[in-house]
Amino acid sequence: MKAISLLASLLVVTLLSGCNQERASAELAPLEVGALLPLTGPGAVFADYIKKGLDMAADEINQEDPGSIVLIYEDSENNPQRGISAFQQMVLTEDPPVVISALSSVTSAVAPLAGPNNTVVIGTAVALPGVTAPSDYVFRVYPEADGIAGVIAEYASDKYQTAGIAYIDDDFGQSSAEVFEELFEADGDSVLLTEPYELTERDFRAQWEKFKDANPDVVWIVGYGPAYSALVTQMREANVQSDLLADMTLGLPVTINNVGDAAEDVVYVDASIDPAFASRYESRYGERPTSYAGYAYDILMMLNEVRKGGNNTAESIRDSFADIEGYRGVMGNISMEEDRDAALDFILMEIESGMPEVYDGDNAENEEAVLVGEG
Repeated sequence: MKAISLLASLLVVTLLSGCNQERASAELAPLEVGALLPLTGPGAVFADYIKKGLDMAADEINQEDPGSIVLIYEDSENNPQRGISAFQQMVLTEDPPVVISALSSVTSAVAPLAGPNNTVVIGTAVALPGVTAPSDYVFRVYPEADGIAGVIAEYASDKYQTAGIAYIDDDFGQSSAEVFEELFEADGDSVLLTEPYELTERDFRAQWEKFKDANPDVVWIVGYGPAYSALVTQMREANVQSDLLADMTLGLPVTINNVGDAAEDVVYVDASIDPAFASRYESRYGERPTSYAGYAYDILMMLNEVRKGGNNTAESIRDSFADIEGYRGVMGNISMEEDRDAALDFILMEIESGMPEVYDGDNAENEEAVLVGEG
């Protein structure tokens, strides 16, 4: 009887183990991830990099564990109203528990919808301060204005006494200009003028004449889209004598190609990209990766770690993503802070001979990265 009882017990344990394995398998069901990107319009250059990073991550994950990640793309056109409509349509028809949203204007528009729709929203290429505030369902994995503008303002303040700002006239540009001006002037330096520009603007002669008259030591350019390249090129053509500093857009291959020699020796702030990732990315796409691709890749990889923990519902993803600490991604160490912004490291970069290089601190013998801040 004892032998029969033992056999029965072992059978029960085996059955329970099988049930647990089936339950674990069910918990590791495919994770659907929405991606709300500006696939068309002037912001499409960012969407291209972000989509490549997401696609590469999804393919690597699914190669190891087939069917684990399903990406659902919607076009926001970088228009807040279109973004809201696309988000609502995605939630209604596909109901992904998490949506990755790109660019400040669209992400700030859909952020208040995250909680009411029980959908986690993770912003990238979003610098607008406070974008995570509307809900504990909203996160950001990207440097906010305090990171991008704050770091370059700190660098500028150490080197210059007067500055000018040319910024794209939207949420991203306005917030970045405000942060730069506040921090640059904190130690007694002066921002002499700030000039907004439109996304589709082509002729900047009037703005550059103002900069020539003010003659600041340095001009910081922040923005994106076709206007950005024209702005940099026409600054040189106008013979503005001020030094030039830039944001991450300058390091994009398309920008470097468009502006040519006008970008030479310009310092900008970015993040360090893992060389192994860069090599795989270049083999796959035939071009260098950007930080936009790198952050997108890391977001999906972190979501996969959350998925492997059995977290496929919006609530469990929200809770697990908030607990991420010391994740070693292709963009460096990533930890989520209490406000659901990612803590990230930045470095200064410089265009040398038409290529982005780590800024050497004006010392050609110094080969180490100049780590300039965390945000």
